[in-house]
Amino acid sequence: LKEAAALSKASQHEAAAAKVEEVRASSGQLAALPSIQNNLGLEYLAAGETDRARQAFEAALAKDHTNKAALAGLGQLPEASLKGLKVLNFSGQRPASANSGGWASHIADGDPATGWMCADAKFPQTVVLELANEATIAEVAFNNAAHWEPDGSAKEIEIWISSRSATSGFEIATKAVLVHGEIGQGIRIDPSKRGRWVKVRILSNYGNTDHTELGDVEVIGKPWVG
Repeated sequence: LKEAAALSKASQHEAAAAKVEEVRASSGQLAALPSIQNNLGLEYLAAGETDRARQAFEAALAKDHTNKAALAGLGQLPEASLKGLKVLNFSGQRPASANSGGWASHIADGDPATGWMCADAKFPQTVVLELANEATIAEVAFNNAAHWEPDGSAKEIEIWISSRSATSGFEIATKAVLVHGEIGQGIRIDPSKRGRWVKVRILSNYGNTDHTELGDVEVIGKPWVG
């Protein structure tokens, strides 16, 4: 690590990162330390290797999601999908079958082959998502490919954001129409909003009178470091 520090001071950041990687390879215990991951992330960042820098900072956060050095490091990188998203509450869900449930948790499972089937076709249907940390949210992306019936896809939506709690402090960020069957449709939040909780309200679907469906949701932005 002393050699890495000397190389970094000499602006030889790729060589410094290689030295840190050697330290990580020498010990699994050292490799897992957030401080080592952050050191590595900073060297990759200075070397212009943004993908590797992101991997290092995210590895530090996997051990400690409040690690300010890792959050600050990610804050210097371009906007990206924010890790640690989870479903907190929702208006209802209906299992499609014993083997293929339309659970609300599928919204944040990262699997494009699964989706949420709302309890019925009444509106609005609502889901509240929580980020691991407060962030500056610039975009919310949707997988709107229906898994059961095509006309069950969500249509008109609202996106609300709160920095206070999962049940209060929400302010509307934008309204949008989701494209029928579109995968990866990004809805920009302009201007970006700071928050940790994202509420999606579904106001209509594409005609199904039995249920409404929604696939993966991604929240895109940068961690907020106060």
